[in-house]
Amino acid sequence: MAVEPPQSLPSGSAPIDVGPAGLPIGIQIVANTFDDLGAFRLAASYARVSQPFFDGALFPDFRDQPVQGKP
Repeated sequence: MAVEPPQSLPSGSAPIDVGPAGLPIGIQIVANTFDDLGAFRLAASYARVSQPFFDGALFPDFRDQPVQGKP
């Protein structure tokens, strides 16, 4: 019996919503072998039509806060 080698499938993920507990919900995009461009195109198309997730209360700015354990 021959063993099939694992396939290399290009993939990516994108946030789609925030659940009731405030945790993000996402989708995973998986394309056919050697179709990296197809996966990127789908992710880019989704990003153009979806609501922005990385602003406001969903993505607070912590840059000015001190790191724990450091002054």
